[in-house]
Amino acid sequence: MPLFRHAAASDRLPATASFRLASEAEMPSGPSAPRTTSAPLYRTQPRRDNSGAHLLYFDLVSRSDPGLAPTTDIEKGAGKLLLQFSDREEIDAFFLKASEDQAFFLDLDEEPDQFQSFRCTAIGPGGFHFGFDAEVIQIFPSPNGAGATFELRKWSEGNLKEIERRLGTGSDEEEEDKRHPSDVSPIHRLRKMNPNQRFRLAMKASRVERGILVRDTNPEVLAGLLSHPRIEEKEIHEILTSPYASGAIFKRVADNRKWMHNADIRLAVVKSPKTPMPLAIKHLATLRTSELRVLAKMGNAREALRKEALKIYLKRTGGMGRGM
Repeated sequence: MPLFRHAAASDRLPATASFRLASEAEMPSGPSAPRTTSAPLYRTQPRRDNSGAHLLYFDLVSRSDPGLAPTTDIEKGAGKLLLQFSDREEIDAFFLKASEDQAFFLDLDEEPDQFQSFRCTAIGPGGFHFGFDAEVIQIFPSPNGAGATFELRKWSEGNLKEIERRLGTGSDEEEEDKRHPSDVSPIHRLRKMNPNQRFRLAMKASRVERGILVRDTNPEVLAGLLSHPRIEEKEIHEILTSPYASGAIFKRVADNRKWMHNADIRLAVVKSPKTPMPLAIKHLATLRTSELRVLAKMGNAREALRKEALKIYLKRTGGMGRGM
């Protein structure tokens, strides 16, 4: 079990420590909680339960889309890593995804050291140049080198804005919508794309393109829209009302404090059977009294949620709403 050995070594656990996998109820929550994405690479994060046994849960980091992977040149001894991109869209998509995961995966010609820090430099067309720091957190040896997961260090939203500035892509939506000739229908253009292409576009789409993509039948494309730095709350609500929105989408929205300030988004999250029950109940008390009343009477609502809504409603109305 190499992952367990890696956990013990990296987190300095006793060699004789007992381990068991954490149950779903024991998984941590909040901004630092593990994120489940596709094609996982694992970061172990042990802690103790009441009996003293070490719980192991995993933070899943998505493997980079092969289409987003840059050409690399590693100088292990100097702690330097060069990432060379072939076009601007590739740079934009790579860093949007890396910023979301706070990590990225690369195939390298030379195997780095575990927990080695690197000064990374990204270069691309038009003289693009950007430096950032990352640390190796997992290594996957291969005959021709190694695959490695890097965790971003000292990263903030300001880095993304600086990348946008250097790429010459501002936040002006009108300018964004001028990227394609007016005689080419966006709908016609998007229909020619496969799901993977639409997913990549979703993270950097213009307002017009987003208006089309929110109606996409592929859950991954809808999830990609949530990674767009300029997505609007009305677009998030439209995604939540889509029959193709997955449970992972509802969980991601429910965990986002900023988005959950919107009353319509809150109601859509709480009402949906796709939202994990603990999250739905957590946000139940933030609904308006009139919304609680309706939810308590909904025959197709989950029973536990309906009962909790009724309980909160009666408490707010002092028991005056028993007849409803």
